Amino acid sequence: MASVHFDPAGKTFLYIMYVEKITLQPEMADLNGSEVVVRWYIDNENDCSKPFELAVTNAVRANYCSFLCLSLPDVENRARSVTMTLSAPDGDHLGVAFLDLANFSREEVFKVEQVELKNQAGVVAVADLHTACQQRWSDSAPIQTREDAFFVEPMGDAQAERLHAHICAETGEDESASAAAGQSQAKEEGEEERRRKGEEEEDARTKRDAEERGFNTDEARRKVEEEDRRKGTSRYEAVITMVGMLQHMGAPSIDFSVSRRAQEEDEKKDRERWFPKCCTTGVRRDADHSGEPRFLVGRFGWEQEEEEERRRREEWDRRFLRGAVGYFRKGGKKPEIPTRHGRLKERKQSTPQPVHVTFYR
Repeated sequence: MASVHFDPAGKTFLYIMYVEKITLQPEMADLNGSEVVVRWYIDNENDCSKPFELAVTNAVRANYCSFLCLSLPDVENRARSVTMTLSAPDGDHLGVAFLDLANFSREEVFKVEQVELKNQAGVVAVADLHTACQQRWSDSAPIQTREDAFFVEPMGDAQAERLHAHICAETGEDESASAAAGQSQAKEEGEEERRRKGEEEEDARTKRDAEERGFNTDEARRKVEEEDRRKGTSRYEAVITMVGMLQHMGAPSIDFSVSRRAQEEDEKKDRERWFPKCCTTGVRRDADHSGEPRFLVGRFGWEQEEEEERRRREEWDRRFLRGAVGYFRKGGKKPEIPTRHGRLKERKQSTPQPVHVTFYR
């Protein structure tokens, strides 16, 4: 039979720390269904449990057992800072408890206490913690003293493996089944909560989209109505508006009727002066001196030219605003009344040469 080795000084111990269950506080119901782990921190060492899910309705069994080994310089003074956390699997801490090794059980009998895991908002959850302690022994090699604490895995260590088997025998399959049932229930509750929140968000999104569509429809209708009203404005109103704008800009007024009357007077004098000569000769050459004779029959030719000139003036009057705008844009040059190829001006400045025609009886 292999011999068992102890620490001759009796200062090396193995602490058993068993977290039985975790109870989530009602105020932290938003963590319902969250996957978490329990972590231990001491000196430069740490240990972590398997993930499990929180439930707000009842306590969740964690069944997390860990073994801590260390040598104490003074057996009576066992003060050592130990930190217990409830954390997300990725490492974010949800709640923390700062403990002292001196408050753990110094016997092989388990001591049970409730540990509050807190954050800035308050208590997140309460853990049921069982602690016990044994002299460190080994059946394979002498015990090496080590003041720095370290965690021991049950597999490969005779003492930790035996203690772990004892705890499993006490809590064993029933506790495993309870933990599985608790985790399954917590998962179902978490799924239900997420489904409810998803439905609420979908309803809110649908309502918001409907309101936005209604707003867009009203806005589009309003724009169409404004466009129709704008297009429905009469040309007369547009002209009056532009004239008002020109006057507001300080533009000098242009009296087109005076220019038109003066032009009519000139044309009348021109007819009275040249028409008798044309009737006497019967034929005259064009004002452009092209050499082609132009026959006049009574007053009909002059009346046709007058009608054409009158139509040109009317067309010019209809576009007078364009001429007015050009007046200001081109440095104040007053637009002239258009004439047909400059013929009216030439009639004023040139004297047609009479042509002698012999009339035969």
